[in-house]
Amino acid sequence: MARLGNKAGFIDKSGKFAIAPQFADANSFSEGLAYVNLGGRWSTQAPGPEGPYLTQLEGGEWGYIRAPGR
Repeated sequence: MARLGNKAGFIDKSGKFAIAPQFADANSFSEGLAYVNLGGRWSTQAPGPEGPYLTQLEGGEWGYIRAPGR
């Protein structure tokens, strides 16, 4: 996790942003997931083959989107 101004994002091993700074706050990845704060709500972010996949809140239940979109 790294910050640029007042936003948090995620950098790769070369120091470049892999996920652009867009979060109010974030924690480091653990087991492929990282908690992020977007708009005052905490969610989990997981990197996917075509970009990050956020957990979705649907009908009051949490679920994870993972490749290929299941």
